Amino acid sequence: MVSQRNKIRSLALLLGDLIATILAFVGAYLFRGTLPEDFYAALFPFSWYLNLLIPIIPIWSLVFYLLELYRFWRGHGFWKETWLIFKAVSISSFLLGFIVFALKYVYVSRIFIFSFALFDFFLVIFFRWICRKAIQFLSRKNDSSRIILIIGKDKQARTLAHAIEKHRDMGLQVLGFLSTEDPIPLLKLNGYPVLGMAKDLPQILEKEVVDEVIFAISQEELKTMQNLFLICEERGITARVILNFFPHILSKIHLDNLEGFTLLTFSTTPKNELLLLLRRIFDFGGSIVLILIFSPLILLIAMLIRLDSPGSIIYRQVRCGLNGRKFILYKFRSMVQEAEQQQSKLTAFNLMDGPVFKIIKIPG
Repeated sequence: MVSQRNKIRSLALLLGDLIATILAFVGAYLFRGTLPEDFYAALFPFSWYLNLLIPIIPIWSLVFYLLELYRFWRGHGFWKETWLIFKAVSISSFLLGFIVFALKYVYVSRIFIFSFALFDFFLVIFFRWICRKAIQFLSRKNDSSRIILIIGKDKQARTLAHAIEKHRDMGLQVLGFLSTEDPIPLLKLNGYPVLGMAKDLPQILEKEVVDEVIFAISQEELKTMQNLFLICEERGITARVILNFFPHILSKIHLDNLEGFTLLTFSTTPKNELLLLLRRIFDFGGSIVLILIFSPLILLIAMLIRLDSPGSIIYRQVRCGLNGRKFILYKFRSMVQEAEQQQSKLTAFNLMDGPVFKIIKIPG
């Protein structure tokens, strides 16, 4: 429903972002050309800079995708989307700077990269606004609405109708409700008509245009409506079921497929493995860079630990990670050598309860 139409509109946003990025690239070059050569190096021909577009387009697209800027075409709200665009442009510009440094493109200045990122940030926001206005205009001009019939009329069904109403600009329209109760106490609900009982679905499909039927009912009621699913299947009408009757609070729900088995998945942990891989690359690469930058300070700390007390400089400990996986932690030793073996002798001075052990100072 929403996701399928969202893909088309998200593609429009992607194209708009790429156009904005290319225009920002050209604008940054023209801006760099306005700077006086008395204070800045001479500007190289534009053809030299075109090589940068080869990594820029896939990097920008990938980072924007991983930050979920194409997850929902209407965005996350203006300020949240602006913040995500700022993060995406910053990360992408950092990667571009790394590529420039690695390939030794000495003619590409930091001023060019900074101005490119700044122009890109504002142009992406502007082009996304234009894309949304254009899509809304075309949706009004071309009547391609999907008519949705909701079975159920409790709070869950009413909330669903309200959610669909928010997506009228995507061509979604509620026809009305079918009740699962007898008799029907209301003729209208949330401004939409109650068209009859759930058992009346075949007659309603004969008279009305219906593209989708959504079952917003309980798990017990669902078991009694298999024939309605078969009717939708025979007529080529999409049938959907709300799965809010499963007990979960924080978990995110998604569908997986394993050799023909459809798996309904509840998870509170991140599932985007591409994003996790990118995070791992940043963690590893950033750690190496920081170690090199702070290597003099690291050596100084190692010397001070060696002078302060005997024993190893690095403390090694097995700790628990994701889902019970064990990993080895390395850190500078901040306690005396074999402090864990001495813990039992200092239990009386422990200030905390449970597994936490803390004392102000070692007595004596």
